Amino acid sequence: MTAGLAMFPRPVLAAAAHDRPYGLITLAVSGVTTAVYRIDKRQLRDNATASGYERLGLRRVDSSTTLVASSLQPGADETMIASAVELVARNIASLKSDHDMRDKQIAIVGSSGLRSYVGPAVERLPAMLRERTGIGMRLLTSREEAQLETDWIVPSDDREAVLHVEIGGADIKGGYYGREGRRRVYHDLAVPYGTRNFAGAVKFRYPSVRTDDFGARAADHYREVIAPTLDRRLAALPEALTRPKVYVSGGIAWATAVILHAQDMALEKDWTRLSPDDFTTIRRLIEAGTPYGAGLPDSLTTAQRASIRKTLGFIRNIFNPHQLAAGAAIGAGLAEQLRFAGREAILFPGFANGASSSQYLLYQITNNPEFRPS
Repeated sequence: MTAGLAMFPRPVLAAAAHDRPYGLITLAVSGVTTAVYRIDKRQLRDNATASGYERLGLRRVDSSTTLVASSLQPGADETMIASAVELVARNIASLKSDHDMRDKQIAIVGSSGLRSYVGPAVERLPAMLRERTGIGMRLLTSREEAQLETDWIVPSDDREAVLHVEIGGADIKGGYYGREGRRRVYHDLAVPYGTRNFAGAVKFRYPSVRTDDFGARAADHYREVIAPTLDRRLAALPEALTRPKVYVSGGIAWATAVILHAQDMALEKDWTRLSPDDFTTIRRLIEAGTPYGAGLPDSLTTAQRASIRKTLGFIRNIFNPHQLAAGAAIGAGLAEQLRFAGREAILFPGFANGASSSQYLLYQITNNPEFRPS
Protein backbone atom coordinates (compact mmCIF):
# COMPACT_ATOMS: atom_id res chain seq x y z
CA MET A 1 0.00 0.00 0.00
CA THR A 2 1.18 3.54 -0.69
CA ALA A 3 2.42 5.57 2.24
CA GLY A 4 0.43 8.23 4.05
CA LEU A 5 -2.85 6.62 5.17
CA ALA A 6 -1.87 5.84 8.73
CA MET A 7 -5.24 4.52 9.81
CA PHE A 8 -4.72 1.30 7.82
CA PRO A 9 -1.94 -1.31 8.13
CA ARG A 10 -0.46 -3.02 5.11
CA PRO A 11 -3.17 -5.03 3.30
CA VAL A 12 -3.20 -8.78 3.79
CA LEU A 13 -5.55 -10.31 1.24
CA ALA A 14 -7.93 -13.02 2.37
CA ALA A 15 -8.18 -16.48 0.92
CA ALA A 16 -11.92 -16.66 0.33
CA ALA A 17 -14.10 -19.39 -1.07
CA HIS A 18 -17.06 -17.35 -2.36
CA ASP A 19 -18.52 -13.89 -2.47
CA ARG A 20 -20.13 -12.19 0.47
CA PRO A 21 -22.49 -9.22 0.93
CA TYR A 22 -21.22 -6.09 2.66
CA GLY A 23 -23.18 -3.10 3.89
CA LEU A 24 -21.76 0.39 3.75
CA ILE A 25 -23.46 3.26 5.58
CA THR A 26 -22.11 6.73 4.86
CA LEU A 27 -23.04 9.85 6.81
CA ALA A 28 -22.39 13.04 4.87
CA VAL A 29 -23.63 16.59 4.58
CA SER A 30 -26.17 15.49 1.95
CA GLY A 31 -27.66 12.77 4.18
CA VAL A 32 -27.21 9.09 5.02
CA THR A 33 -26.46 6.64 2.21
CA THR A 34 -26.80 2.87 2.56
CA ALA A 35 -25.27 0.65 -0.11
CA VAL A 36 -24.80 -3.09 -0.54
CA TYR A 37 -21.79 -4.68 -2.25
CA ARG A 38 -21.11 -8.30 -3.13
CA ILE A 39 -17.38 -8.99 -3.08
CA ASP A 40 -15.37 -12.16 -3.55
CA LYS A 41 -11.70 -13.07 -3.25
CA ARG A 42 -11.00 -12.66 -6.97
CA GLN A 43 -11.94 -8.99 -6.85
CA LEU A 44 -9.47 -8.50 -4.01
CA ARG A 45 -6.66 -10.63 -5.44
CA ASP A 46 -6.67 -9.44 -9.07
CA ASN A 47 -4.82 -6.18 -9.78
CA ALA A 48 -3.95 -5.70 -6.12
CA THR A 49 -1.99 -2.51 -6.92
CA ALA A 50 -4.79 -0.97 -9.02
CA SER A 51 -7.16 1.77 -7.91
CA GLY A 52 -10.20 0.85 -5.87
CA TYR A 53 -12.50 1.40 -8.84
CA GLU A 54 -10.34 -0.80 -11.06
CA ARG A 55 -10.53 -3.55 -8.45
CA LEU A 56 -14.18 -3.36 -7.43
CA GLY A 57 -15.83 -1.28 -10.13
CA LEU A 58 -19.52 -0.60 -9.66
CA ARG A 59 -20.24 -3.89 -7.95
CA ARG A 60 -22.89 -2.44 -5.70
CA VAL A 61 -26.32 -3.97 -5.57
CA ASP A 62 -27.68 -0.72 -6.95
CA SER A 63 -31.33 -1.36 -6.13
CA SER A 64 -30.29 -1.41 -2.46
CA THR A 65 -28.51 1.97 -2.56
CA THR A 66 -30.53 4.68 -0.83
CA LEU A 67 -30.02 8.26 0.33
CA VAL A 68 -32.07 9.59 3.25
CA ALA A 69 -31.99 13.08 4.77
CA SER A 70 -30.73 13.18 8.34
CA SER A 71 -30.90 15.49 11.36
CA LEU A 72 -27.20 16.37 11.00
CA GLN A 73 -27.59 20.09 10.39
CA PRO A 74 -25.47 23.12 11.35
CA GLY A 75 -25.47 23.68 15.10
CA ALA A 76 -26.84 20.20 15.83
CA ASP A 77 -27.23 19.35 19.50
CA GLU A 78 -27.04 15.92 21.14
CA THR A 79 -30.75 15.27 20.50
CA MET A 80 -30.18 15.69 16.77
CA ILE A 81 -27.12 13.43 16.95
CA ALA A 82 -29.23 10.82 18.74
CA SER A 83 -31.86 11.07 15.97
CA ALA A 84 -29.16 10.37 13.36
CA VAL A 85 -28.01 7.38 15.42
CA GLU A 86 -31.55 5.96 15.35
CA LEU A 87 -31.72 6.41 11.57
CA VAL A 88 -28.46 4.48 11.17
CA ALA A 89 -29.69 1.79 13.57
CA ARG A 90 -32.78 1.30 11.40
CA ASN A 91 -30.60 1.01 8.30
CA ILE A 92 -28.45 -1.58 10.04
CA ALA A 93 -31.56 -3.57 10.92
CA SER A 94 -32.66 -3.46 7.27
CA LEU A 95 -29.25 -4.66 6.06
CA LYS A 96 -29.45 -7.58 8.46
CA SER A 97 -33.01 -8.56 7.62
CA ASP A 98 -32.88 -7.97 3.86
CA HIS A 99 -29.37 -9.29 3.13
CA ASP A 100 -28.67 -11.66 6.01
CA MET A 101 -25.69 -9.65 7.25
CA ARG A 102 -23.91 -9.78 10.56
CA ASP A 103 -22.28 -6.89 12.41
CA LYS A 104 -18.87 -7.66 10.97
CA GLN A 105 -20.21 -7.27 7.42
CA ILE A 106 -21.32 -3.67 7.98
CA ALA A 107 -19.03 -0.62 7.82
CA ILE A 108 -20.03 2.90 8.89
CA VAL A 109 -18.08 5.97 7.83
CA GLY A 110 -18.62 9.71 8.29
CA SER A 111 -17.57 12.40 5.83
CA SER A 112 -14.92 14.87 6.96
CA GLY A 113 -17.23 17.72 5.99
CA LEU A 114 -19.54 16.90 8.88
CA ARG A 115 -17.12 18.50 11.34
CA SER A 116 -17.29 21.95 9.77
CA TYR A 117 -20.93 21.65 8.67
CA VAL A 118 -22.53 20.23 11.83
CA GLY A 119 -20.21 21.51 14.56
CA PRO A 120 -18.56 20.02 17.66
CA ALA A 121 -21.51 17.80 18.62
CA VAL A 122 -20.75 15.50 15.69
CA GLU A 123 -17.67 14.20 17.52
CA ARG A 124 -20.06 12.32 19.83
CA LEU A 125 -21.53 10.39 16.93
CA PRO A 126 -19.08 7.43 16.75
CA ALA A 127 -19.34 6.64 20.48
CA MET A 128 -23.13 6.96 20.48
CA LEU A 129 -23.40 4.69 17.45
CA ARG A 130 -21.23 2.02 19.00
CA GLU A 131 -23.20 2.18 22.24
CA ARG A 132 -26.50 1.89 20.35
CA THR A 133 -25.56 -0.65 17.65
CA GLY A 134 -22.32 -2.32 18.71
CA ILE A 135 -20.75 -1.33 15.37
CA GLY A 136 -17.87 1.12 15.11
CA MET A 137 -17.74 4.18 12.89
CA ARG A 138 -14.87 6.16 11.40
CA LEU A 139 -15.34 9.95 11.25
CA LEU A 140 -12.79 10.78 8.58
CA THR A 141 -10.38 13.69 8.57
CA SER A 142 -10.16 15.82 5.45
CA ARG A 143 -6.77 14.30 4.61
CA GLU A 144 -8.02 10.74 5.04
CA GLU A 145 -11.05 11.36 2.88
CA ALA A 146 -9.00 13.06 0.16
CA GLN A 147 -6.56 10.16 0.00
CA LEU A 148 -9.30 7.54 0.04
CA GLU A 149 -11.03 9.25 -2.87
CA THR A 150 -7.79 9.58 -4.81
CA ASP A 151 -7.05 5.89 -4.21
CA TRP A 152 -10.49 4.97 -5.59
CA ILE A 153 -10.42 7.25 -8.62
CA VAL A 154 -6.86 7.58 -9.90
CA PRO A 155 -5.37 4.58 -11.74
CA SER A 156 -2.12 3.47 -10.15
CA ASP A 157 -0.12 4.14 -13.32
CA ASP A 158 -1.35 7.76 -13.40
CA ARG A 159 -0.77 8.68 -9.80
CA GLU A 160 2.29 10.80 -10.46
CA ALA A 161 0.60 12.65 -13.32
CA VAL A 162 -2.68 13.64 -11.64
CA LEU A 163 -3.89 16.29 -9.23
CA HIS A 164 -7.28 15.34 -7.80
CA VAL A 165 -9.65 17.97 -6.41
CA GLU A 166 -13.08 17.38 -4.90
CA ILE A 167 -15.51 20.26 -4.40
CA GLY A 168 -17.65 18.86 -1.61
CA GLY A 169 -20.66 20.19 0.22
CA ALA A 170 -18.63 21.48 3.17
CA ASP A 171 -15.02 21.63 1.99
CA ILE A 172 -12.57 21.52 -0.89
CA LYS A 173 -10.05 18.72 -0.68
CA GLY A 174 -7.73 16.65 -2.80
CA GLY A 175 -4.08 16.11 -3.42
CA TYR A 176 -1.52 14.12 -5.34
CA TYR A 177 1.09 11.41 -4.95
CA GLY A 178 4.75 12.33 -5.02
CA ARG A 179 7.96 10.38 -4.54
CA GLU A 180 10.26 10.19 -1.55
CA GLY A 181 12.91 7.77 -2.66
CA ARG A 182 11.09 4.62 -3.74
CA ARG A 183 7.95 5.44 -1.77
CA ARG A 184 4.85 7.15 -3.02
CA VAL A 185 3.73 9.78 -0.52
CA TYR A 186 0.37 11.51 -0.52
CA HIS A 187 0.27 15.30 -0.29
CA ASP A 188 -3.15 16.68 0.61
CA LEU A 189 -4.81 19.97 -0.19
CA ALA A 190 -7.77 21.17 1.90
CA VAL A 191 -9.80 24.37 2.29
CA PRO A 192 -12.73 24.51 4.75
CA TYR A 193 -15.39 25.75 2.31
CA GLY A 194 -17.68 23.74 0.04
CA THR A 195 -20.76 24.35 -2.05
CA ARG A 196 -23.30 24.41 0.79
CA ASN A 197 -21.50 26.32 3.50
CA PHE A 198 -20.01 28.75 0.97
CA ALA A 199 -23.52 29.58 -0.26
CA GLY A 200 -24.46 30.34 3.34
CA ALA A 201 -21.35 32.49 3.81
CA VAL A 202 -22.16 34.52 0.69
CA LYS A 203 -25.72 35.15 1.91
CA PHE A 204 -24.39 36.24 5.29
CA ARG A 205 -21.83 38.57 3.69
CA TYR A 206 -24.36 40.02 1.21
CA PRO A 207 -27.83 39.82 2.84
CA SER A 208 -29.65 41.44 -0.10
CA VAL A 209 -28.02 39.27 -2.78
CA ARG A 210 -30.32 38.09 -5.59
CA THR A 211 -30.06 35.01 -7.77
CA ASP A 212 -28.97 36.96 -10.85
CA ASP A 213 -26.01 38.52 -9.02
CA PHE A 214 -25.27 35.69 -6.59
CA GLY A 215 -22.49 34.35 -8.83
CA ALA A 216 -20.72 37.71 -8.94
CA ARG A 217 -20.93 38.14 -5.16
CA ALA A 218 -19.76 34.55 -4.68
CA ALA A 219 -16.78 35.23 -6.95
CA ASP A 220 -15.93 38.31 -4.86
CA HIS A 221 -16.17 36.31 -1.65
CA TYR A 222 -14.03 33.52 -3.15
CA ARG A 223 -11.26 36.05 -3.86
CA GLU A 224 -11.51 37.43 -0.32
CA VAL A 225 -11.82 34.19 1.66
CA ILE A 226 -10.87 31.05 -0.27
CA ALA A 227 -8.16 32.30 -2.63
CA PRO A 228 -5.72 33.46 0.09
CA THR A 229 -6.12 30.19 2.01
CA LEU A 230 -5.57 28.14 -1.15
CA ASP A 231 -2.53 30.23 -2.10
CA ARG A 232 -0.94 29.37 1.25
CA ARG A 233 -1.63 25.67 0.69
CA LEU A 234 -0.23 25.77 -2.84
CA ALA A 235 2.98 27.46 -1.67
CA ALA A 236 3.85 24.22 0.14
CA LEU A 237 2.71 21.98 -2.74
CA PRO A 238 4.42 23.24 -5.91
CA GLU A 239 3.75 20.01 -7.82
CA ALA A 240 0.03 20.70 -7.58
CA LEU A 241 0.48 23.26 -10.36
CA THR A 242 2.60 21.07 -12.64
CA ARG A 243 0.61 17.85 -12.92
CA PRO A 244 -0.57 17.46 -16.54
CA LYS A 245 -4.03 16.16 -15.56
CA VAL A 246 -6.61 17.38 -13.08
CA TYR A 247 -9.49 15.15 -11.99
CA VAL A 248 -12.35 17.22 -10.57
CA SER A 249 -15.07 15.45 -8.55
CA GLY A 250 -17.87 16.45 -6.20
CA GLY A 251 -21.49 17.46 -6.63
CA ILE A 252 -20.88 20.71 -8.51
CA ALA A 253 -18.54 18.95 -10.96
CA TRP A 254 -21.23 16.32 -11.57
CA ALA A 255 -23.91 19.00 -12.06
CA THR A 256 -21.65 20.91 -14.46
CA ALA A 257 -20.92 17.77 -16.48
CA VAL A 258 -24.64 16.96 -16.78
CA ILE A 259 -25.69 20.51 -17.71
CA LEU A 260 -22.89 21.24 -20.19
CA HIS A 261 -21.87 17.79 -21.43
CA ALA A 262 -25.17 15.95 -21.54
CA GLN A 263 -24.16 13.77 -24.49
CA ASP A 264 -21.13 12.33 -22.72
CA MET A 265 -23.07 11.85 -19.49
CA ALA A 266 -25.92 10.14 -21.35
CA LEU A 267 -23.40 7.65 -22.74
CA GLU A 268 -22.36 6.89 -19.13
CA LYS A 269 -18.68 7.35 -19.88
CA ASP A 270 -16.24 6.76 -17.05
CA TRP A 271 -14.53 10.05 -17.87
CA THR A 272 -16.03 13.31 -19.12
CA ARG A 273 -13.68 15.98 -20.39
CA LEU A 274 -14.38 19.41 -18.90
CA SER A 275 -13.31 22.79 -20.28
CA PRO A 276 -11.37 25.26 -18.14
CA ASP A 277 -14.23 27.78 -18.38
CA ASP A 278 -17.13 25.38 -17.72
CA PHE A 279 -17.82 26.70 -14.22
CA THR A 280 -17.90 30.27 -15.56
CA THR A 281 -20.43 29.09 -18.14
CA ILE A 282 -22.63 27.72 -15.34
CA ARG A 283 -22.51 31.13 -13.65
CA ARG A 284 -23.63 32.80 -16.88
CA LEU A 285 -26.53 30.37 -17.22
CA ILE A 286 -27.65 31.27 -13.69
CA GLU A 287 -27.41 34.99 -14.45
CA ALA A 288 -29.51 34.40 -17.59
CA GLY A 289 -32.23 32.70 -15.55
CA THR A 290 -31.50 29.16 -16.79
CA PRO A 291 -29.44 27.66 -13.94
CA TYR A 292 -30.07 24.05 -14.97
CA GLY A 293 -29.33 24.51 -18.64
CA ALA A 294 -30.89 26.17 -21.67
CA GLY A 295 -31.94 22.96 -23.45
CA LEU A 296 -30.67 19.51 -24.34
CA PRO A 297 -28.61 18.58 -27.42
CA ASP A 298 -30.62 17.45 -30.45
CA SER A 299 -28.27 14.47 -30.75
CA LEU A 300 -29.74 12.76 -27.67
CA THR A 301 -32.03 9.82 -28.24
CA THR A 302 -35.46 9.75 -26.62
CA ALA A 303 -34.16 7.41 -23.90
CA GLN A 304 -31.07 9.54 -23.31
CA ARG A 305 -33.18 12.68 -23.13
CA ALA A 306 -35.41 11.08 -20.49
CA SER A 307 -32.37 9.94 -18.50
CA ILE A 308 -30.74 13.40 -18.52
CA ARG A 309 -34.01 15.09 -17.55
CA LYS A 310 -34.34 12.70 -14.63
CA THR A 311 -30.77 13.49 -13.57
CA LEU A 312 -31.42 17.22 -13.85
CA GLY A 313 -34.35 16.68 -11.50
CA PHE A 314 -31.94 15.18 -8.98
CA ILE A 315 -29.63 18.18 -9.40
CA ARG A 316 -32.52 20.59 -8.72
CA ASN A 317 -33.33 18.69 -5.55
CA ILE A 318 -29.72 18.84 -4.36
CA PHE A 319 -28.71 22.36 -5.45
CA ASN A 320 -30.91 25.42 -5.38
CA PRO A 321 -29.72 28.20 -7.74
CA HIS A 322 -27.77 29.95 -4.96
CA GLN A 323 -25.89 26.77 -4.06
CA LEU A 324 -25.27 26.08 -7.73
CA ALA A 325 -23.86 29.59 -8.14
CA ALA A 326 -21.68 29.18 -5.05
CA GLY A 327 -20.30 25.90 -6.39
CA ALA A 328 -19.69 27.46 -9.81
CA ALA A 329 -17.78 30.31 -8.16
CA ILE A 330 -15.60 27.80 -6.33
CA GLY A 331 -15.01 25.85 -9.54
CA ALA A 332 -14.14 28.97 -11.53
CA GLY A 333 -11.83 30.18 -8.76
CA LEU A 334 -10.05 26.84 -8.66
CA ALA A 335 -9.75 26.84 -12.45
CA GLU A 336 -7.88 30.14 -12.23
CA GLN A 337 -5.70 29.36 -9.22
CA LEU A 338 -4.87 25.81 -10.31
CA ARG A 339 -4.27 26.96 -13.91
CA PHE A 340 -6.73 24.62 -15.59
CA ALA A 341 -6.09 26.31 -18.93
CA GLY A 342 -2.50 25.06 -18.96
CA ARG A 343 -3.30 21.41 -18.22
CA GLU A 344 -3.31 18.52 -20.63
CA ALA A 345 -6.77 17.42 -19.50
CA ILE A 346 -9.49 18.36 -16.99
CA LEU A 347 -11.64 15.28 -16.36
CA PHE A 348 -14.73 14.46 -14.32
CA PRO A 349 -14.78 10.80 -13.17
CA GLY A 350 -18.37 9.63 -13.54
CA PHE A 351 -17.79 6.83 -11.02
CA ALA A 352 -16.64 9.11 -8.18
CA ASN A 353 -19.89 9.15 -6.22
CA GLY A 354 -19.24 7.48 -2.88
CA ALA A 355 -15.55 7.07 -3.75
CA SER A 356 -14.01 7.68 -0.33
CA SER A 357 -16.47 5.48 1.56
CA SER A 358 -16.19 2.71 -1.05
CA GLN A 359 -12.40 2.80 -0.73
CA TYR A 360 -12.79 2.74 3.06
CA LEU A 361 -14.86 -0.43 2.74
CA LEU A 362 -12.24 -1.98 0.45
CA TYR A 363 -9.48 -1.23 2.94
CA GLN A 364 -11.55 -2.62 5.79
CA ILE A 365 -12.09 -5.86 3.89
CA THR A 366 -8.41 -6.22 3.02
CA ASN A 367 -7.06 -5.14 6.43
CA ASN A 368 -9.61 -6.17 9.05
CA PRO A 369 -9.77 -9.96 9.59
CA GLU A 370 -13.41 -9.77 10.62
CA PHE A 371 -14.35 -8.23 7.27
CA ARG A 372 -12.62 -10.71 5.00
CA PRO A 373 -14.79 -12.83 2.69
CA SER A 374 -15.21 -16.38 3.98
